Amino acid sequence: MQQMLDFIHKHYPEPLTVEAIARAAHTNKRECFRCFRSSLSQTPVEYLNRYRLSVAAYLLTSTTQNLASICKQCGFNNVSYFGKLFRQNYGTSPSRYRIMAR
Repeated sequence: MQQMLDFIHKHYPEPLTVEAIARAAHTNKRECFRCFRSSLSQTPVEYLNRYRLSVAAYLLTSTTQNLASICKQCGFNNVSYFGKLFRQNYGTSPSRYRIMAR
């Protein structure tokens, strides 16, 4: 499990697949899903997205980078999708989050 988490933390800006995450721990996709479900009660993709969002939240409050730049830097290819996930997890838009944090 730790190898998979380390892999995600190191490679989160890159396009990642569950297969790649599983390979990092020398296991298969099915075992990867099982490990994440039993340890974290979420899928590998859910964990990856939440990790990316946490990095984005940090960048929103600690830098003046624009939203598109932060989105890309955190591994999201689509600003709209990023905004949707951010609102689902933080209860507000990324730009509003930045304003409220200042």
